[in-house]
Amino acid sequence: MICERVSIHGVLRPLEPKSEIPALTLPLHRLGRINEGVARRYLIGQDLWAKKFSKTAKKIELKRRKNLELARSETLRTVENIAQLQEHLFGEHDAEVGSHSSKGTTIPQLWTKALRDNADAERNSWTWAWALEP
Repeated sequence: MICERVSIHGVLRPLEPKSEIPALTLPLHRLGRINEGVARRYLIGQDLWAKKFSKTAKKIELKRRKNLELARSETLRTVENIAQLQEHLFGEHDAEVGSHSSKGTTIPQLWTKALRDNADAERNSWTWAWALEP
């Protein structure tokens, strides 16, 4: 440990003994434990923050849910349009290569179903995504 103290004017002087510095004389039974007063102050601050910004947080969450739903529906519509275009352009020529599945379902229908299933699975994981955005 460096045993010097520097004043605001840059003057060096010897550091007081370790026993005279309160920060260095912490009792061993308090090391690694959460101070009750600090925890209480933190929880009170959290409650105040939650009350003060609860309406704002709800508005933001609602807006972001709407945006996610809009993005999901736009993505589905775009994929359906691309799949229909692809089937229109290549469907007649590539039928023997496998543009249809064995169940009679077209590739666009399979893409759309897979995308919807994936979107439904991911929907539950987006609950706190709004908090991560700047």
